Amino acid sequence: MQQSRPFVRGSSVVRISEGKLLLSRQLLTGRSILELDNVRCFGCGMCARICPKEAMALVPAESEGGRLQEKPRIEIDAQKCTFCGECVIVCPINAIRTEKNGKVSNPVFENAIFPTIRKAVTVDTTICSARECKLECRDSCPTKAVEVIIGCHENRKTVEVKVDQQHCIFCKRCEAACPHAAVRVEKPIEGLISLNTKHCPKSCQVCIDVCPSKAIELKGGKPLVIDEFCIYCGVCQEACPEKVIEVKRSHIGHSDVKSAAWNVAFEKLTSHICLVKKLNTNKTRSRLNTVQGCMAGRENRLVPTTKKEFVFADPSKCTGCSICELVCALENENVFDPAFSRMKVIRLSNIMNFSAACRLCEEPACVSACPKKALKQSDKGTIIVDEEKCDGCKWCITACEHGAITLHPKKKSVLVCNLCGDKEKPRCVEWCPEGALELRSATEPGVMLLSEAIKKLSKGPENYEP
Repeated sequence: MQQSRPFVRGSSVVRISEGKLLLSRQLLTGRSILELDNVRCFGCGMCARICPKEAMALVPAESEGGRLQEKPRIEIDAQKCTFCGECVIVCPINAIRTEKNGKVSNPVFENAIFPTIRKAVTVDTTICSARECKLECRDSCPTKAVEVIIGCHENRKTVEVKVDQQHCIFCKRCEAACPHAAVRVEKPIEGLISLNTKHCPKSCQVCIDVCPSKAIELKGGKPLVIDEFCIYCGVCQEACPEKVIEVKRSHIGHSDVKSAAWNVAFEKLTSHICLVKKLNTNKTRSRLNTVQGCMAGRENRLVPTTKKEFVFADPSKCTGCSICELVCALENENVFDPAFSRMKVIRLSNIMNFSAACRLCEEPACVSACPKKALKQSDKGTIIVDEEKCDGCKWCITACEHGAITLHPKKKSVLVCNLCGDKEKPRCVEWCPEGALELRSATEPGVMLLSEAIKKLSKGPENYEP
């Protein structure tokens, strides 16, 4: 089934074939495809929850007489989807994949914007071969992802266990079923599921019908959750007609990645508290690595190899007059309008103002976050924007922790300080009537202390603790 409107280059076309939803878009640079397997998809909605463009929507389940009639399903807005690949990473059943020019491709993974989700099944076949195997791991698998091949070599029994990673949901049923402890499963997601059975109708088994890992069973006429086998996908919560199930994810195992886009998705899948804990853990690990590096005689990677100076504002001098914004817009965009400025005046209170501009980070998160590779850092440290590649997706804006990037008011591109190109001194520094702007290095003690003070003051003067 194909949309009735005529095909236009750059537009998306949706068709459904053999239970699969195929979304394709042809551009001059190639053809992008997103495939959603509706047969394998059980409608947990994790993809819809994190989609940055809100292109995915969850259609509720249908039930009757306490039994599931139709599982939840995903609908995709063809015109909103950017084929970024975020949904592919978080799908617990691998029901989504993306292609570029006929090859499997995932932009957010290839550009280190999203991490690899840690999940694995390991089998010690030496234990299987030495003992009698009744194929418990294979028979217990709810997705039939385990295959056991028993053979004989030199009059000795051999056992080979194959796990289809594309179909495995890492529910730990095979691990629990193996009587010889030969199977180990690393679950990607941990959490807590609560079910208020007091409000469950006696005949309702919708959550049992929809659970992909069969982690919910009927005991004494009421559903009972077996936490060990729960994969915390949340489909039971979405399908429950009485809304008495709550799934809270507390941990998602993943590889290291420096990306604000992933932090946003992580928070949507878990909670703000879980995100803060994760970030604090990462900071502690980073500090430990730095100390170990110094003790081993290696270079401290937190100290820049070259001195890079950016426009720094002294809050004690800044009056918030916005002259810096006006001269910046005039110099770079030839308009006398602060909306076109590459630096922004921030007013924290009636007596506290300062200007925010690009900090020339050693490892700029904005460059890593850009899915179009439209940003790159010059030798001088400034961020160069390729307006032909930039589509205004705002990922770099989200990634920048200094608030130094803004969207161009009229173009699908972003604005970031370029230190006025090759000029000896940026125009804002030259024209500031109070002398509040100057070129400084991020490693200068005074700048570091003042930056910390500004972060505290941004919460409000009444919350400031020296």
